[in-house]
Amino acid sequence: MVLVMSLPAFAQEVTIDDDRTSTVRTSTADGGSPGDVTISTSGSVTVEDGTALVVDSSNLLVINGIVESTDRVGGVGIDVLTGDSGITSGIELSGNIVLDGDFQNNDEVVGGPNFGIRLGGAGTFTGDITSNSGSQIVVFGTDSVGLDLGSAVDGSIRLGGTLAVQGENSIGLAVRSSVSGDVENSGTIQGVSFGGETGMLIEGAVSGSVLNLGAITTGRNQVFDNDFNVLPQESGGPGVFISADVARGFVNGPPVIPEDPDEDGDGIVDLIPGTGATIAARGDGKAVVISATRSDGSMGDVTLGAFGTGDEASGLSIAARFG
Repeated sequence: MVLVMSLPAFAQEVTIDDDRTSTVRTSTADGGSPGDVTISTSGSVTVEDGTALVVDSSNLLVINGIVESTDRVGGVGIDVLTGDSGITSGIELSGNIVLDGDFQNNDEVVGGPNFGIRLGGAGTFTGDITSNSGSQIVVFGTDSVGLDLGSAVDGSIRLGGTLAVQGENSIGLAVRSSVSGDVENSGTIQGVSFGGETGMLIEGAVSGSVLNLGAITTGRNQVFDNDFNVLPQESGGPGVFISADVARGFVNGPPVIPEDPDEDGDGIVDLIPGTGATIAARGDGKAVVISATRSDGSMGDVTLGAFGTGDEASGLSIAARFG
């Protein structure tokens, strides 16, 4: 009798350390077969039209280099296609995703929508999406989105770098479907220049917490352009807009402040992550909006569950400042 055993297939690792000018897909990255993709610090994927990278298989994506689309309308840095059955993956960004439409100084920002990272499909994305300190997602264009979560995520979203959108009614982070873990910003989210931008939009249920430990800013104060022309103040949209349930509450600032400010005993007050957290909306904008009316006009209930335990538990915790 012959026993036949089915062993799990191990994903091949594909490293891009040169400059690519056509779309890369995880499903065909390894010579036509699926593979985990790493873009090294010397590597890049730059396309003039459409999408630079597609995650359409259960493979990991690590970006240490540059991902860029210069398309002014419909450009996508990373398109994640979950299909109907979902994928198991993970995205880690330490490099840059750029969709600036090849605009030059003082050019009017037109076009869009464009997307830095976009999730779409009926299936679930199982894994975390992480941007590390020093990374950048920069997206230009009307109605554009830096990180657009249109599919359910079984994992957490952790933003530690810079996420900047420039264009009317753009959104830094849009959570449109459920997230099983936390949604956390410890970096910088900026919606600037044309007014109406939203920093963080939560309209999909979050089973963990929504935390801002960094800085979220929308709108623009009066400034000068590169030709010294006065650009007037533009009112931003909400820094944070929540229109869905958040099971473990919304926290702006450090989630835990220790009783001992010098726990390591070195005689210096310890740095507490999130101590300087800010949410600022310029002009007539609102720093935080919690509403049962979603961005598409539909209505629903909103419940903020308790963050913490005992007497210190609360659904809304403000330990830093609003602007």
